[in-house]
Amino acid sequence: MLYHFEKGWKAADSFRDLNGLFGEGTIDESQVRRWFRRFKSGNTSLEDEEGRGRRSDFDDQALLAAVEEDESLTTRMLAEQFDVDHSTIVRRLKKLGKVWEPSSSSSDVFPDLKRLNHLRTWLSSIVPSPKSPLRSRNESAAFHPFSKW
Repeated sequence: MLYHFEKGWKAADSFRDLNGLFGEGTIDESQVRRWFRRFKSGNTSLEDEEGRGRRSDFDDQALLAAVEEDESLTTRMLAEQFDVDHSTIVRRLKKLGKVWEPSSSSSDVFPDLKRLNHLRTWLSSIVPSPKSPLRSRNESAAFHPFSKW
C-alpha cells in the first residue's frame, strides 16, 4: 500500500489491486483508506499503532501446556476449553510454533485403515470374484463364497 500511495494511486485502486493480486478478502477497502489517511498525515511507518485492537489477557503458556499434555485435542476443543474463538487458538498455536503437519501416510494417522486394507488384500487373494478368470467352466455361475447356500 505504501508503494501505491507513493506512486500516487487512490485508495480504491490500491484496494482492487491488492485483492486482485492476493485474493478476494485480503483487505477491506476501509482498511486501505485508513492506511492512506495515515500515510497522507506523514506517518509512513508500517508498524501497527499501539493500543489498536483488543488487549489480550490470553495465557499462551497455559495453551502450550494443554497441547503438550494432550496432543489429541483439536483446535475447536481448545477454543471451547479456553472460551475463545477458534481463530484465536489457531493464531496462538502458529505463533508458538505448534502447527499440525499431516504425516506422509494416512495409515500412520489411521492404523485401523491400514489393517482394513491388509484384510481386504488378503481376502481378495483367497476368494475369487464371480467374474474371476480362475473359475472353472463347470462351476455354477450362481455360486459365490459370500452368497447364501
